[in-house]
Amino acid sequence: MLAADRAEILLACQLLAEPGQVIELRGLDAVTPGWRRPHTVGGYFDDPAKLAAAAVKLQARGIYLTLNPVQPALLARAHNRVKDLGAGDAATGDADIVARRWLPVDCDAVRPTGISATAAERDLALARARAIREHLRELGWPDPLLADSGNGAHLLYRVDLPTADDGLVARVLRGLAFLFDDEQALVDQTVANPARIWKLYGTVVRKGDDTPERPHRLAHLLEAPEALIPVSRELLEALAAVPPAEPPAERANPGRIGSAGGGEFDLAAWIATHGLTVEGPRPWGPQGAERWIFPVCPWNPAHRRSAYIVRFVSGALAAGCHHNSCRGHDWHALRLKVEGSRPKAAVPTAEVEPVAPVGQPSTFNPSTRSGQALEPSTEIDGILTDLASFRPPAGKPDRATVEARAAALVDRCAGLGKADLLRVAAALRGLGCTTEFTRRWQAAVAHAGQTDRRARAAATVDDPTESEGAPYAADDRRIYRLTYGLSPEGQPLVVKRTIVADFTVRIVEEARGEDSRTWFTLHGETAVGRPFTVELPTDDFADDRRLQAALTQAAGARSPVRAGMAGHLRPAIQLLTTGELRHVRRFERTGWAELEVKAKAEVSAEDGTEPQRRSQPVFLIPAANRRAPSSACRASCPTGWIKTPT
Repeated sequence: MLAADRAEILLACQLLAEPGQVIELRGLDAVTPGWRRPHTVGGYFDDPAKLAAAAVKLQARGIYLTLNPVQPALLARAHNRVKDLGAGDAATGDADIVARRWLPVDCDAVRPTGISATAAERDLALARARAIREHLRELGWPDPLLADSGNGAHLLYRVDLPTADDGLVARVLRGLAFLFDDEQALVDQTVANPARIWKLYGTVVRKGDDTPERPHRLAHLLEAPEALIPVSRELLEALAAVPPAEPPAERANPGRIGSAGGGEFDLAAWIATHGLTVEGPRPWGPQGAERWIFPVCPWNPAHRRSAYIVRFVSGALAAGCHHNSCRGHDWHALRLKVEGSRPKAAVPTAEVEPVAPVGQPSTFNPSTRSGQALEPSTEIDGILTDLASFRPPAGKPDRATVEARAAALVDRCAGLGKADLLRVAAALRGLGCTTEFTRRWQAAVAHAGQTDRRARAAATVDDPTESEGAPYAADDRRIYRLTYGLSPEGQPLVVKRTIVADFTVRIVEEARGEDSRTWFTLHGETAVGRPFTVELPTDDFADDRRLQAALTQAAGARSPVRAGMAGHLRPAIQLLTTGELRHVRRFERTGWAELEVKAKAEVSAEDGTEPQRRSQPVFLIPAANRRAPSSACRASCPTGWIKTPT
């Protein structure tokens, strides 16, 4: 049977406590004579030998001690002994700590609570702790104690801080979690309070049942430096400053240089386009932010794992490096570094591609005006060449003919980038098209949802069954906006899923009031499985801001509508509302009546059979206020876009 190691306990006390320091020893879920159930035992010690003797005798799920020195007066609670603690017995609180002497870093592999770790999970935690130690060494930190907690890994750095440290230790742990947390292992950020109890090395850790795969183990020290040197406050403050604060969103185009807002800027595509080597994205913080870590700093190759990019839930972007030599580098500086110079926006002009001289092939080189035949190098070259052919050899082109041909180019231009679209628009104006027509033509191209050429170039998706053409989907209790590209065979495929809201919702009831107003009842479920109900008039349903406010209030602050997605709520709800819609009549003076009103579409058939239930998407907004569906979505709804029958 696994037993505690008295010598290891004595060594731990000598390393963790100064001579004469008062320590609280605490056993959780201990089994002692006279108590029918597992309970907590504890006592205060200034003699390490007596503490070790008491700890060896304890049979508990876990045995802990206070890392930081305790007020000597607390010895009177249980002087160099342990006792059973009842509901009225006090334990050490933050106010009972004299000073902070240790910065605790606890690394654990991600696993279910209440069970021991497997060997692989423990090794992963130890590897993560060693990576943190190496990173901090490069920053000038002294060496810490390295220990095996039984299920994870511990690093203990010596510090000299007051009990009230203005949140410095918590911010340091937050900085480490920002740099090293991922889906496999985490840095525990809850150990920042000064009275935090810590695993006593040399004792047995008993989490869950002792199984061959997840056995009980002994917590023990692995490495200790010859001298424990305190970490300077300057180094602590530098690490605490690593996690960026969310910058204020700007009203200007968020994707441009100098903007703090993220908006619709496709960060993942930007990283892939420029071939950046980063780790991520990984979730960071309780608010749903994401972060990318650079293994090598883009501003200084000598810096390792210190540079980052963060995308906040609002869409705002931040970047930087926490080394002093990189102080001042931010998202703007990163874009300038990666892209080489400030991107210049394309300026539309009235100039069009020149027509090939008589006798020359239509693919002659217009830049040199030479007769050398050149094949169009990109799709934009072919489109501009076709536009140039619209101009007759003499006289002005017929505007009606040009506009008709331009309308036929909408689908062909759907995959062009913004700069190329501006070139095509300038060519159309040069051919005599009005500004109003050009504006409507650009809107038609953008409305197809194919302005991202990277999305169109995608050949596969994770789930080909999603390529049905519907612009929205509900999965994992979330609403998603689907972006489509084309496969090499020309079939629409989902290439991107953007979260609209962290809940699902559909319309279940329509009610008519005495004043002829129509009310909707919506039922939904948050991402954590909490149901909610919303009742609101159709006027509020048709208003994006009011709809967002009503749903956010009902679903709660932790189930937000994502930034910039309010305009997608109504069409998503309409598309996701399927099945029979219940109709009732609302009486303002007497409340809700359980009176069902049959819709015209559900009138019994002439043969007396029960009418079929409607299963198509329900669209409740007048056509004037309804967004036109894309061609892909129309293909997925062969019955058309319908209104609620009245």
